[in-house]
Amino acid sequence: MLFLWFMVSMLFAGECQWEAAQFYQSQQDKDLVVSGQGDLIGQQNQFSFNKPIDILTGNYQIKAAQGSFNILSKKLVAEGLEINTAKFIIQAKKALVVVSTLKGHLQDVIYLQKKTKTQIEAKAKKVIWNGEQLTLLEAIYSECPRHQRSWEIYAKSIEIDHKKSHLHFTAPGLRLYGHDLGSMDGKLSMSMKGNGASGWLFPKWKINSRLGFGVGIPYYIVSSKTMDLTITPEVYSKVSFGLTSKIRWLDGEFYWTGVLYAYPFDQTELVSGRYAYSLTMKSHPKSKLSLNVQLSRVFDRDWTRDFSEINRDNQFFIPSYLEASENMPSTQWQFLLRKYQFLNHSVGEKMYAFNQLPYIKIDHQLSDRFSVNFSYGFFYPVGFFSDGVKEGARLRGAINYHHPGDVDIQLSAKALSFLQDQVSPKQLVAPAMNLKWKHEGMHVELDWVGYQDQTGLPIYVDTHQVDEFLKPKWFDDRIPDRSDLTFGVISKWRDFVIDLSSRFAFSQHRICIDPGCKVDWLASHHMLPLIVSINKKDPQVFSFISELIYEKPYVNQIHFVYEKQISPMNFQLKYNWQARSYSLVKEKLISGASALSLGIKMDLNQGWTMGLSPEYTYDGRNKIGYVAELYHQDCCSKFGVIIALKPQIYDQALGFSHRPELSFSYQLGV
Repeated sequence: MLFLWFMVSMLFAGECQWEAAQFYQSQQDKDLVVSGQGDLIGQQNQFSFNKPIDILTGNYQIKAAQGSFNILSKKLVAEGLEINTAKFIIQAKKALVVVSTLKGHLQDVIYLQKKTKTQIEAKAKKVIWNGEQLTLLEAIYSECPRHQRSWEIYAKSIEIDHKKSHLHFTAPGLRLYGHDLGSMDGKLSMSMKGNGASGWLFPKWKINSRLGFGVGIPYYIVSSKTMDLTITPEVYSKVSFGLTSKIRWLDGEFYWTGVLYAYPFDQTELVSGRYAYSLTMKSHPKSKLSLNVQLSRVFDRDWTRDFSEINRDNQFFIPSYLEASENMPSTQWQFLLRKYQFLNHSVGEKMYAFNQLPYIKIDHQLSDRFSVNFSYGFFYPVGFFSDGVKEGARLRGAINYHHPGDVDIQLSAKALSFLQDQVSPKQLVAPAMNLKWKHEGMHVELDWVGYQDQTGLPIYVDTHQVDEFLKPKWFDDRIPDRSDLTFGVISKWRDFVIDLSSRFAFSQHRICIDPGCKVDWLASHHMLPLIVSINKKDPQVFSFISELIYEKPYVNQIHFVYEKQISPMNFQLKYNWQARSYSLVKEKLISGASALSLGIKMDLNQGWTMGLSPEYTYDGRNKIGYVAELYHQDCCSKFGVIIALKPQIYDQALGFSHRPELSFSYQLGV
């Protein structure tokens, strides 16, 4: 027994030279094991060594190049010390530690911690070690490797708490790319795992078209394990002050966020202070019940002109909503309450949205072949609209039968009912049938709907959200009566799939929102158009769809998509064109409505990424927009600049809304 050998050596009070690896295990603490070569001085209970030894105690592995270890007090005096755990590594030139209590003082220390994507490194002249808590004196902290050190924090002291995964800096300063940006008094706290610690956070920079350049220093408060608060005072170059207060809390499976924005000294012609708030709630992504809440409000009509903090559909409409949904094996349902705050500006044209109070949708699978769907909505208009746009309710439903096979058969009975201005409801019921057949590159499709007169029925479409001619949404307010017979041939040539098809209308189409019903030439003339579709998939995507007719202007619509990656650039080109499109806003036909967009993304050298996305839309007005992005990301920081001008808000008639939006971000860590 090695321990008995130690005791005998101590009784003889002599010295013994170890020639081979020796082991020591304490009887009081059986987890303590020392291995190595050295001298045992019996009278002093001292084990001195000049070759590396290992000490194992609990989850800690301690290595020392040379020094002495007291067997009774478990005190280690060493040079070239390394403390290794699953959470961190400490390297010190000199150290005095008590192994049994995991406490001590270290000099000239390097602290290392491995994260998912980065490695935390800190240097300090002195360190006070107390188990999983460390205090680094006159220290430098960074998450960048030494050859890519874009930033580092220096501080009078850094407290590291591995139990709570918190960092506390005393009198911290920041060096960015080797330049000292100055220091601050007090304490700065941050988290190593995302669960914060109370204290000052890194400053934030802003550029505002009205207030100028601004700087804010957030103060972070942890009130409980499920709630925190961030208060950010801001100072701007145009002698203004702002305050942002953000609270977050977790309630079971629901995550809440509340934000209050205040600019009390910013005055306009109508208000002497600028205020806004937002409240959001989201359910857990894995929850069976999906629940989303957003409540937003601003207290002056010019808010969206000067600030971008509050979510909006455009400069005029700020939505608030409650949406709940659930997807079960045989049933899917959705419940929606949506209300807009309309910022009253004179834009010289119709622009309106519909509050939905409420909207309910249910889809249920009765059996393998039978299903039913149902939706109900009450709509209340807000904005600038004509007398014909009124509040009302819409009920829509259908019973469907599906028989798959060589001939795919779908039969439906569709119902539509409207109640508007407390007038007797208008109810429609129409049968529908869809047959599909495919065989060796040929396909035939029959689509038939029994016609019902739907003249004068309302249309509940938000005119501000979409380009109408590209994404028509008014079909929910109608039972389409499109009855067509389509013949097509599919062939392959190299990497391309070519589909040539022709559609014949065997009954006149009378359902359209154009009072003259001139949009669909197929409806009026029973034309036999030729539809050309060309597609190509990886390694590049190419899609082209066109509808040609035998009457001027010969081409009715074109849809074109081309996407390709040429290292280091990826670009996507989209073009849509329709010969004629009816505008709900202008209540007239638009000739040559079109949209063109180009998306370019380039991965440059050394972590730089650049993106450019210009857009052009014509729907009776020329609207131009773009998004320009520049990002840089490495292992320990992320920098970004975005300049955006959205085409749906670029219009001389809208006055102020042509201003571009500029955002700047810099993030330490990733």
